[in-house]
Amino acid sequence: MTESLDDDLESVCKQLDSLSLKYLEKVEEYSQRWQQNGRQFQQGFLHLAHAKYTMGPGKISQCYYDERMKATSQIRVEEDTERFTSIKVAPQQQESTSTSTKSSSKQQLPPPQQQPTDSPIRRRRREPNSNGHWVQDENKKTNEFEMQHQSKKSTIRDPLHWFGLLVSPSLRASQDHFKTVTQQLVEQANCIHDLDSLENEYRQLEKRKQKLLGLKQYND
Repeated sequence: MTESLDDDLESVCKQLDSLSLKYLEKVEEYSQRWQQNGRQFQQGFLHLAHAKYTMGPGKISQCYYDERMKATSQIRVEEDTERFTSIKVAPQQQESTSTSTKSSSKQQLPPPQQQPTDSPIRRRRREPNSNGHWVQDENKKTNEFEMQHQSKKSTIRDPLHWFGLLVSPSLRASQDHFKTVTQQLVEQANCIHDLDSLENEYRQLEKRKQKLLGLKQYND
């Protein structure tokens, strides 16, 4: 009985040592990512300040924001591991959601009812509407034009185009830095999640160790 307790206690101590090393390595990784993200933010704001200086303070402001702006990337949380992943949103995904609803609603419209043509008097009365096929063709063309126009509106544009076609290279460099730090912040958040998991596992092993020590003292 005492030998089995000693073996279990030794195994738990080894696991605690291994977790301690993993935790220190993860803390080192987290600190490095923190410094890298800080440098990316610093460079991004410096380039943004230089772009405002070259293009003018009024050129880069909220007045030039597009109210139809859409996210170019999204964050997804996995249910099993609760880790974060960054996903880039394609323009086709934004277009399909808007055009599919419109096309389905138009397909559900009932066709125009046709009245029977029995007498010539009725035919004469309906002669002014004999070009109904031409009207339907024109309606189809206008509907297709509206769908194409709506799909163009829903496409994701580069936010740099809000401030003109020929923007400052500093503004483009600032955008690149902020895009990079967005991806790195996701990895930094995953590091925090890993640290929390290691801490919980360490606490469970520590409780098991204390329980084994209590049993060993009781047997002695």
